[in-house]
Amino acid sequence: MNEIEIIAPGRICLFGDHQDYLGLPVIACAIDRTIHLKAIPNTLSHFRINMPDIDQRFVINVDANDLGGSDKFFVAALRVLRRHGFIPANSYDLEVYGNIPINAGLSSSSALVVAWVAFLLKACGSEIDKQQVARLSYEAEVLEFSGPGGLMDMYSISLGEVIFLDTVSGSHEVLKSSLGTFVIGVSGVAKETLAVLAAKGTLTKKAISQIQRAVPAFDLKESTVEDFDRYQELVDEDLLPLFEAAIKNYDITRKAHKLLKEEVLDLEILGALMYDHHRLLSENIGVSVPLVDAMVTAAMKSGAFGGKIVGSGGGGCMVAWCAPDKSEEVIRAIMDTGAADAFVVEVAKGIELGF
Repeated sequence: MNEIEIIAPGRICLFGDHQDYLGLPVIACAIDRTIHLKAIPNTLSHFRINMPDIDQRFVINVDANDLGGSDKFFVAALRVLRRHGFIPANSYDLEVYGNIPINAGLSSSSALVVAWVAFLLKACGSEIDKQQVARLSYEAEVLEFSGPGGLMDMYSISLGEVIFLDTVSGSHEVLKSSLGTFVIGVSGVAKETLAVLAAKGTLTKKAISQIQRAVPAFDLKESTVEDFDRYQELVDEDLLPLFEAAIKNYDITRKAHKLLKEEVLDLEILGALMYDHHRLLSENIGVSVPLVDAMVTAAMKSGAFGGKIVGSGGGGCMVAWCAPDKSEEVIRAIMDTGAADAFVVEVAKGIELGF
C-alpha cells in the first residue's frame, strides 16, 4: 500500500460553547491550523508513531487495548474501529505534526484523533467519508472514555466549513463561509478541558433536573429566555447562573443561526451576540480568566465586532470577529495585553487527504 497523508484542521466554536453536553446545537467552523499525519508502510507488525512537536514516540500493536498510557487516544480509536470490523492489513511508520496550539481550546487533540481515524480507515482500504470519520472519532474520544464532551469537535473538524450542528444526531447545516475575518488570540494560560467540562456540565444538568422534578414537561430544547424568570425559584441559588447561561446562550445561538442565513450579514449584530455569549461564559459559567477577558475587551476596543473565549475554558484562546482591514490592529491590541500569540485564521474544508 502506498504512503498515506491526512490533514485535519482545528476548530473554533462561534456560538454554543458549553451547550453540546446539554444536547443543544452549536455553530462552529474548522480553521486552517492543522494536524498532518504522514504514514509509510513498514515490514513490522506494529505502528511506530513519531510526534516531534511534543517529543513523543509510540509503538502500538494493531490489537492494542490498554487505555492507561499516553497513547490512549490512538488505542481508543483502534478499539473502536476493530469493533466496526476495520483492521489494517499492514503496519506503518507515522509522523504527526502540526501548527494548532496545544491545550489552547482549538481542538488539537480532537484533530489528532480525527486524523488517526481517517488514516486507519484509509489503511483498511476504505474511502474517506467525513460523516463516518466524525462518528467514529466521537466514539473513540468521548464514548470510549465516558468523556464529558459532545459531538462538536469531531464533527466540525471532519466536516469543515461553518456549520449549525445538532449535537445529538450529528445532522448539520452548512452556513456561509464568507464571514469577515477571525483573529485568534492565544493566552498562554493552559486550560483543563476534562475537569472544566465535567464540573460545569454536571452542575448545569443538576439545575435542569431540579426544574423537571417540579415541572416534568420542561424541555431545555423548547425553552425561551422568559423561562429563566419563570423557573428560577425552582433552582438552588448557586446553580442559577448556570441555568441562566444555558437558557440565554441557547437563545443567542438560535438568533445567530437565523442571522447567518440572511443574504446580507449584519456583522455588528452578530459580533454583539458573540460578546454576549462571552459574558455568560465568563460571568455565569466562570470559564474565562482575567487575561482572556482583557484580550476580548482589547480586541473590541480596537474595532472588532465581537469576541469570546474559545473551547472549554479555564485559559486557552479567544476569537475576535472583525473586518479584514482591522485584523492587524486587532492583533496588536491582543498582543499588547500580554497574550502569547495572535493570528488570522480562515475557514477550512475539514478532513482531507494529502498528495
